[in-house]
Amino acid sequence: MNVTAKRSHRREQCVQCADDAVRLDFFVVICKAIFGGSMGLMTGSAGLHAVAFLASGDVLSKGINWLSVYIARKPATERFPYGYGKVQFLSSLLIGIFLIGGAFIFLWHNVQSIQSGQISPPRALAIVSALLLALTSEIVHRILRGIAACNNNAAIRAASADNRVDAISSVMVLVGTFLAYNGWIIADHLMALLVMLFVIRIGWSIVSEAVQGLLDFGLPEELEHRIRTICSREPEIDSIQRIYGRRLGDSFAVELELRLAVDISVFEANNLSTKLRNSIHIGVPHIETIHVNYLPRATTTNG
Repeated sequence: MNVTAKRSHRREQCVQCADDAVRLDFFVVICKAIFGGSMGLMTGSAGLHAVAFLASGDVLSKGINWLSVYIARKPATERFPYGYGKVQFLSSLLIGIFLIGGAFIFLWHNVQSIQSGQISPPRALAIVSALLLALTSEIVHRILRGIAACNNNAAIRAASADNRVDAISSVMVLVGTFLAYNGWIIADHLMALLVMLFVIRIGWSIVSEAVQGLLDFGLPEELEHRIRTICSREPEIDSIQRIYGRRLGDSFAVELELRLAVDISVFEANNLSTKLRNSIHIGVPHIETIHVNYLPRATTTNG
């Protein structure tokens, strides 16, 4: 199987994994919103209301995430020669904004409840409910984290982080409901406030990563180092002048500026470019397109 066929097969597998991940994430978050909201009403737990509120906002953001994965997969066109991959960063940006906005709204609502003194201890069922939500969110987080690493998909990575937020939030609610059930009534509401502060922090990190992707932050150091190593092995190359990179969503476009060590023909330069592209595609993950520019070998003057 040649390099192109291997890349195509690997790409198909990544696409299928991404589809499965998005469907799993969307289904689970709907279940968490319904279950958390129902248990919050039945047990009177402010913490479960917080988790359900967060999950309900996630339903909307996950729908945007799902749509972005399909849009980003559209082939490049003459008007959009680099494709639609950056839609994933826009999706991540919206998810982060939803997290931050929802957290501030719930913070205000919970503080009002504490100030009014309208609080009561939750029922014992709230403890079991929080435990189930925590376990579910952590399992989904681990699944999505592995798929995001394989696909280099920013939107799925954001969804993975979102599930980790839900897992930690549910653990905090578990502690709060346990303490409130055993006499410290305000603990349930205090944990709900802490959950929202944690959500704001995670939401900000998602927004920051999305902005970097939208602004063409460049290649990660590890990928650039691998590319330099591959180029340095070729005896025809004297030095690597520059390596440019830009995100295309779940992949990168790379432009190399190389200074030649010897004079070579156009035919030889084309063969060298093909060799470099194949080596980089095999040795460096998530590279989509590679453009190679050559500078003539440096000349020395005797004076």
